[in-house]
Amino acid sequence: MRREAGLFLALFVSLTMIANKASASFYDGNELIKYCRADDATAGSWFCMGYIASVIDVVESSTGITERFPVCLPGNVKLGQIVDVVKKYLETHPEIRHQPAAYLTIDALQEVWRC
Repeated sequence: MRREAGLFLALFVSLTMIANKASASFYDGNELIKYCRADDATAGSWFCMGYIASVIDVVESSTGITERFPVCLPGNVKLGQIVDVVKKYLETHPEIRHQPAAYLTIDALQEVWRC
């Protein structure tokens, strides 16, 4: 129960932060890696997980997006594992971290789990 409440809070906070920033620009990889480097159980780490989970939900549930961004996540993959993949991708590609975080998240997933 506590974990679900934490995930709901993370999603709410991330969507609120995205909505507030949407008028200027989307988050880039430099901002996302900052949150993903935060210690566990902090607002930053919850934001990182919520942001990445939101990108996955959009890709998997939107018509037409899966054709443009083919990602086939294994059925037993955990969110923590996905966060590790995205974090590693951002760490190993500092030259492109200025790009939008959503695109970089999808690139990271495609590198490992492309259909």
